[in-house]
Amino acid sequence: MLVMMLEKSPASLKGLLSRWLIEVRSGVFLGNPSSRIRDVLWDRTVLHPRNHGYAIQIWTDQGPQGFSYRTWGEGGRELVDFEGIALVRQTCAKRGTSRCQVAGDATPRLPPRRKGGRSAGERPVRSAG
Repeated sequence: MLVMMLEKSPASLKGLLSRWLIEVRSGVFLGNPSSRIRDVLWDRTVLHPRNHGYAIQIWTDQGPQGFSYRTWGEGGRELVDFEGIALVRQTCAKRGTSRCQVAGDATPRLPPRRKGGRSAGERPVRSAG
């Protein structure tokens, strides 16, 4: 099984990949080609003259996780090899920042306070009666 994901890639490259793989979602391709075809698809993706985006290729393989991968370009996430195990690391959008804000961050973020002491989303409380 082979999965290829592309970001910011030209339509001509997507058309090339759709000859051998099924595009299940925009930029996500799925199929079961031979290893030779897998290597040809990767070479054409990386060497495509107008491809300035990000590509990842993941395929089934013998190993602790059951798959192997290779990446090209810069995307919002990257796979990092940690003692033979692939881990996903989210990259920061702004270069030079030491920490990315991610969903589920433990630090609570409150909306800015307005004049009158209420937050932007707060409504005044009315007493009954």
